[in-house]
Amino acid sequence: MENVYFHSKHPSDEQLSEAAAFFSANYGVWGQSAVENMGPSMKIARVKISPKLLRKKILPDGGNNTFISTARGNELLGILFATRWMYKGKSILWVTQLCVHLEYRNEGIAKGLLSALNTNEDYAIGILSSHPFSISAVARVFGNGLEDVDLYTMRLEARDIMATCPVTYVRDAKLRGSLFEHEPEDGTLSCADTQFWVDHREPDEALNLIKEKGRLWPFGHLPEGHEYLLLVKLKRVAAP
Repeated sequence: MENVYFHSKHPSDEQLSEAAAFFSANYGVWGQSAVENMGPSMKIARVKISPKLLRKKILPDGGNNTFISTARGNELLGILFATRWMYKGKSILWVTQLCVHLEYRNEGIAKGLLSALNTNEDYAIGILSSHPFSISAVARVFGNGLEDVDLYTMRLEARDIMATCPVTYVRDAKLRGSLFEHEPEDGTLSCADTQFWVDHREPDEALNLIKEKGRLWPFGHLPEGHEYLLLVKLKRVAAP
C-alpha cells in the first residue's frame, strides 16, 4: 500500500489536534537536563504539545505556512510543518517540525515529506533539530548529502536569515559552534541553543547508525538544550 500525502496551507483545528497527538506520542522524552531546568515533573516524561501551543509556536501570523502529513491506510506515518518568508527579496523556507512514527524511522518517511515541499521559488531551506535523521534527510533531499554540506553559506548567512524568521524559537536561537564562534571548547560546529531539553539518547543512537554506514557527521557535538543547525542554499534548475 502506497503512502498518501495531504497538504494544507491553513490546517484545521482537527488536523492540528491530530498532529499534536502524533508529535506527543512519537517525538521523544525530556532529558535529565529538563528536570534541572524545568522542574521534577519532566522526569521520564514525553515531550508533548497541545494544538493551541502548536499553532502559537510554529504557525506564525507573519509567515506563509505549510502542513504536510503522510499516511498508509488509516495509519499516520509522519508530519511536517514549514514556514516561508522573505529575506532581502529572497524566499526562505524553514522546516519548523518534522516527526516520523517511532516504528517507521529510517524508512524514507521524512524524505517523502520533504520531497513533497514545493521549493521552486525558494532561495534556501533551513532546519533546527536534535535528531540526526531529520538533518540528514534535509541534506539529502535539498543538497548533496552529509558529505558535502555548504558550511560557507551557513557561516555567511544563517545568523541574518534566522534573525528575520517569523517563528520565535528560530529567531531567538543563539548560534553556537566553530562556524559562528571563535574556537569553542566543547566540540560544537553548527548548532543553536534553543533551550530544548529533550533526551539525547535516541538521537545519539541514530547518529551512531549514520556513522556505522561510513558517513561523516559535519555538525560537531550537540550540547544539552541545543539543536543541530542546517541551512541549504537551493540550486536553480535552468529553464529549457
